Parts: sequence; C-alpha cells; structure tokens
Amino acid sequence: MESKIRVSCFCIVLLLSLAACSKPIPDNKKHFAGLWQANNMSLLITLDGRVDYQRVKSDNFNKTVSVNAPIQEFTETGFIVGFMGLTTEFIVSQPPTQKGGQWFMIVDDVKLIKSEAVNEA
Repeated sequence: MESKIRVSCFCIVLLLSLAACSKPIPDNKKHFAGLWQANNMSLLITLDGRVDYQRVKSDNFNKTVSVNAPIQEFTETGFIVGFMGLTTEFIVSQPPTQKGGQWFMIVDDVKLIKSEAVNEA
C-alpha cells in the first residue's frame, strides 16, 4: 500500500513539474498556435507553449504516435518539443500561411489545415 502511495505522489509531482516547463510562445510565433489537422495527423499548439500531437502511421500495423510535451525552442527548420532530455523535432517546411481565408502549414511532410484558433488569455 505504501508503495502505491509513493508511486502516486511521484506521478503527481512529475505531472506538475512538466506543466511548469512550458514557456509561452514568442509573439513572432503566435501564428503557430491552434489546432492543425490532416486525415492522419492532429497537432495542437497552445499559446502557453504546449504541444499535443497524434499521427497514425499507415503501414502494416497502423500504429499511432503521440507526443504531449512543452515546446523547448523554435529553430530555423521547425520546433523542438520535449522534456528531461527526451525531445523530438517537428520539421516545418512551410510555415503557417493564410490563403483564401484558410490557414495551412506543412509539418513533417504533411499539409495541415488550421481548424481552430486558440484564444489569447
């Protein structure tokens, strides 16, 4: 019983520390914020600097890849997401662009459409 309580406390502390790791998106990158979607991919970028990503890899196994972590930094080629040394880089070959009233960007060779903006707090 005591072991379960310790594990639960550790998980709560870990979650709280992860929540505190995110930094708000810089003003010049706020156009990245929003819910971006394609048939096999969903990418939510919040103004407080968090990413919630899901992608179904269409191969023989149809596996789902998920990432839920803070943005560490924006780079010349995209942005890096992660914590505690575990990171992944999202390659942005077309930054957010508005055309005909529709926002889109290309991330990891997938054209994403912004389906929902996020409100500034």
